[in-house]
Amino acid sequence: MNINPPRKFYNQCLPWLLSGLTLLIGGTATLAYWHHFEKQQHQAVNLNFQAESERLAATISQQLNSYQVVMRGVQGFFQSSEQITYPEFLRYIDSLDITRDLRGVQGIGFAVLVTRKNLVTHLATVRRELPINYQITPPAGNRDELAPIIYIEPLEGDNLAALGFDILSNPLAREAAEMARDTGTIVITSPLKLAQDQSKQDVPGFVMYLPVYKHDHKLATPEERRAALLGWVDVPFRVQDLLTGLEHQMNPDIDIEIHDFSARNSQTLLFHSDAIPHQQRTVLGEWQYQQEINIGHRKWTLLLSSTPAFRERAIFSTHPWVITTTGVTLSLVLALLVLTLSQSRNQNQRRALRLGHLYHALSQINQAIVRMDSEDELFPLVCQMAVEFGGMKMAWIGLLDENTADIIPLTSYGSEVDYTDTLRASICKDVPEGHGPTGTAMRENHPVVINHYLTDSGTRPWHERARQFGWKSAAAFPIQRQGKPFAVLNVYHGKPAAFDEDAINLLMEMSSDISFALDNFDRESQRTAMETALAKNEATMKTIMENIGACIYLKDTKGHYTFVNQQILELWNVEKSEVIGFGDDRFFDPHTVKRIQANDRRVFEHGEIIQCEETDTVKTSGVTRIFWSIKLPLRDINGQIYALCGISTDVTEHRIKEEKIRYLSNYDALTGLPNRTLLNEKARAALAAAKASGTQVSLLFIDLDRFSIINDSLGHSVGDEVLKQLSQRLTAELNLSATLSRAGGDEFCLLLPGVDTSQVKRIAQQLLDIITYPVDIKERRLTLTASIGIAFFPDHGSNIERLIQSADAALAQAKQKGCNNYQIFNEVMRSDADETLLIENELREAIGKQQLAVHYQPQVDMQSGKIFGVEALVRWEHPEMGMIYPGRFIPIAEESGLIVDIGNWVLETAVRQQATWLSEGLTLTSVAVNLSAVQIYKDNFSQTVDNILEKYQLPHAMLELELTERIAMEHSSRTLITLHQLQALGITLSIDDFGTGYSSLSYLKSYPVKKLKIDKSFVDGLGNNAEDQAIVVAIIGIAKGLGFKTVAEGVETTEQWQFLKDHGCDEYQGYFFSKPVTAELIPALLTSTLK
Repeated sequence: MNINPPRKFYNQCLPWLLSGLTLLIGGTATLAYWHHFEKQQHQAVNLNFQAESERLAATISQQLNSYQVVMRGVQGFFQSSEQITYPEFLRYIDSLDITRDLRGVQGIGFAVLVTRKNLVTHLATVRRELPINYQITPPAGNRDELAPIIYIEPLEGDNLAALGFDILSNPLAREAAEMARDTGTIVITSPLKLAQDQSKQDVPGFVMYLPVYKHDHKLATPEERRAALLGWVDVPFRVQDLLTGLEHQMNPDIDIEIHDFSARNSQTLLFHSDAIPHQQRTVLGEWQYQQEINIGHRKWTLLLSSTPAFRERAIFSTHPWVITTTGVTLSLVLALLVLTLSQSRNQNQRRALRLGHLYHALSQINQAIVRMDSEDELFPLVCQMAVEFGGMKMAWIGLLDENTADIIPLTSYGSEVDYTDTLRASICKDVPEGHGPTGTAMRENHPVVINHYLTDSGTRPWHERARQFGWKSAAAFPIQRQGKPFAVLNVYHGKPAAFDEDAINLLMEMSSDISFALDNFDRESQRTAMETALAKNEATMKTIMENIGACIYLKDTKGHYTFVNQQILELWNVEKSEVIGFGDDRFFDPHTVKRIQANDRRVFEHGEIIQCEETDTVKTSGVTRIFWSIKLPLRDINGQIYALCGISTDVTEHRIKEEKIRYLSNYDALTGLPNRTLLNEKARAALAAAKASGTQVSLLFIDLDRFSIINDSLGHSVGDEVLKQLSQRLTAELNLSATLSRAGGDEFCLLLPGVDTSQVKRIAQQLLDIITYPVDIKERRLTLTASIGIAFFPDHGSNIERLIQSADAALAQAKQKGCNNYQIFNEVMRSDADETLLIENELREAIGKQQLAVHYQPQVDMQSGKIFGVEALVRWEHPEMGMIYPGRFIPIAEESGLIVDIGNWVLETAVRQQATWLSEGLTLTSVAVNLSAVQIYKDNFSQTVDNILEKYQLPHAMLELELTERIAMEHSSRTLITLHQLQALGITLSIDDFGTGYSSLSYLKSYPVKKLKIDKSFVDGLGNNAEDQAIVVAIIGIAKGLGFKTVAEGVETTEQWQFLKDHGCDEYQGYFFSKPVTAELIPALLTSTLK
């Protein structure tokens, strides 16, 4: 209620005017004023009644709003998960302080929507969860839809009667529940008899319903809400209990009536605090107050009436009385009395008005708490309400900065709000800024009221600003969050002593409500976070469950499926509705069912965790699969087993692969022969038996000669086919006691127990002969040879490892003897093998340590006697073993693959040296470099040569490449391509060691060579060997016939030189002219031939 300025002026001046009149007119004025005082007192009491009535209405409205806040939290809790169990519900409700926040409610429950189709499953599930018997009341009958209360807390007393009650069976409850379902809001029923009160006299009760929907459904229309409905949050209460719970906040001297929708019909009466009707009190002249409360789609009317007791307490007990008969004395006394009473009346009037405004502010804040979901919205409104309705000049809220201990202003409202821009407040009591009401309230966690701000020593640092702003009193109220000081509400008033006990209590209640709201915000935030996390986890779990590649299921104690994932549905080729509620006998044969149920009983009866392999045949599909199954018990909060969780991983393919792996671990995948692993096992068994019987065991290492040529020229598919045919051919010739295995690549091992040496030699020769039989593959006929190394137990090794080493050394010896032969191990071979291994290791280091060098042997024109070129020859000077000649280390380099690096290094070194000689003016027309077969087989060899020549800017025609006759004959197709590429670059090609091969000479017609080099083995016999002379003459004749030049190697004597010259050899090289020398000596040799 607002007092206009004229009336306010009148109230302020009236006491003084009356005092003056009293002095002038004496007793007459006193009598007149007495009547006026009665009227003013009547108005003050009425204002007090109005303020108290507003407070009572706000208190009731606030409590009903608290119901809504808690119901929203329960709704969010259920919507955060697809399924909430009773233990989870119990823990959540226990976390709420029902006795504080929900005074007057009978309990908090949840009614779930159940269809007749899933009624049996529903009963079984709920009975398994609840600690007491569960029945639906009234019985389901023919109802298609039910909504029984499955959870209610506290689960005791009258609430036991509500458990299982079908809310849709009561027309009034059904009407409210369906409205809530379609609108998504809280709806309160009409007055009804609660399920808890069925055995009691009629007591009006109400139920508040809030729908719970599936969290991933749209809710834009009533139809979508109906489709997404899970159930309702159910909060029953009685109005009598509501008012009883608020008894400590009620005024017993004010009569309260509460009606549903209207106060005109006695049938709508919900509550009455005494026996005298509201209308009768109107007749008796009592003050009246009426307010409507809108909540849950219903309108309640509050009727409040004063009582004689209220008026007696409100009317001042001090009555004016006139004793003196002396006019002056009477006038003075009466004037003083009138002045005092008038001021008291004005103070009471202002106090009642201020309290009414504060109650209005409190009501506005409580309504905002229901609407808002964060302090960012709430705090500004609190400050605004404190100023606009609480009569404050300014209000602000500050937050504690825990790092600095400062209180940081967050929001403010009113006049002079820029005051907070420079304000510094602290909770530290050892600094001046911590002695004010703000810091003290926050530090000591209790309200601090300063009713005389300008004279209080604790506010001295702020006196100047207070005078400037007109602040006479102030108060600070801590706001808690989770039981700890979080913020502080600061209010400033323009009058001293503005905060009496009632105002302080109201502001404390306001800060308490704000604390409640903050805690609820936190719960809602946590719920939202949990809902988001849970939704994410559920989505993740669903993704995992459906894509984990395992069959996951749950069974109840009767062996019926309650959950299966998509893998099971796809495997069984059924729909989920065909599985849930059924047992294994629907899907498996009787034998399988018996085994499955036996394992299930071990889980249910003994709590075992079963891990086993199961082979199941599904009746519906006829598919048999192998599973690795894990079955474990699921227990409720009391430790009782209520379900079985099974995880069955289909390991059928794994088992097939295991068998394949087991086979491959012992057998070669290409040939089907035993591999080295199985050979070692059989060899150990054979050696143990031979040791016991004193017999001999033979081990033969068989290696195909130059087999890599087939892979490189014809492809690995042809090579693989050759190996398969040879393995079949060899196996067919062996008896059952022999074990032929493939050791890897083109190498085979043959284990022969109980065979003497002569028989072994015969078998070895037979194998060589069998291998030389032509192999026909893809219209090609291939002829192969092999080398065989033989070792005997116990002579050449006491264990399989030693025996393998011996056979391998013998094989190396067979290779060195020209292939296509067998060799029996002796100890000299072992030393040769050790030396070979040593040379290989040292050779690897020699490349990096630059121990290799290139020497050059002059090539001389036979007619003119002048040097026209040189041949580059690699040399290895080992720091400990001395000079190691190419004939020793080159074969090892070729076998180990090091020849590629060595060959490329020699080629680049020779090209670089020739480019240097050319720049120095030396007249060398070419440098010849030997090629290894491994080098020329590389696909990019011609490009490598071209890059080296370009790098050193050497004309391509000044390089000559020498390839052996073996390379030309054994690798015709790929070699021909590479040689034509080299010829196209302008490089000269020659055949080295010509005449030492055994194949056709037809390749000479197609290969782009220009020179034939006569091997030193033929030149050596030119002095006295007629056969060598005939061969050399023939080679020279072939060369001339084909237009090639001839170069003789290893010319050492005059007789050899003369013979070659006489028969038309074009060029020669050898010790007759010069041995290979370092590059530094070539210029001197070249100069000597020019003289």
